[in-house]
Amino acid sequence: MNCPSIITETHLLPPLDPSSPSFLLHITRLKGSLLLWVGAANSDGRASSVNLGKEWSCGMPAVGTRPPVATPLFRSGSSDIALGLSSRIAKRLSIQILLSLDLPSSLTSTRTSLYTNQNAQFILLDLEKKIIGILLKLMKEEKTEKILSKDGTVEAPASQCS
Repeated sequence: MNCPSIITETHLLPPLDPSSPSFLLHITRLKGSLLLWVGAANSDGRASSVNLGKEWSCGMPAVGTRPPVATPLFRSGSSDIALGLSSRIAKRLSIQILLSLDLPSSLTSTRTSLYTNQNAQFILLDLEKKIIGILLKLMKEEKTEKILSKDGTVEAPASQCS
């Protein structure tokens, strides 16, 4: 059974520690690129707010010996977190990344104490590791599905098709 070429899924990312927020990662798999939305989650696992265009960036993988390229598409403040993150993910996965971040201001504000800023950096680093881990697993599964399919098309499990 072939599914549409666009597949979406959502993952709840647990907090680094009890005082830090949980996050939701919404992945839209497109042909040749991934559209990612990351936002804070409430205790029940739902998005605390949904701002699709709070901070947008596009990361392109490296070509040859050139470094990966990223560009901000939109940002509502002085934060450039999405820019660096999309670049690093694109480099790691060798695929175009469209990234939308809707993070709490406590993680993106530059007007916080040094302790708060360091804690935010640890939370963001943990978030990046979790996102890359999930995406690497998805890419591995997708490659396996392509190898197993007879006609070269991607066949997804029945649970992903409606």
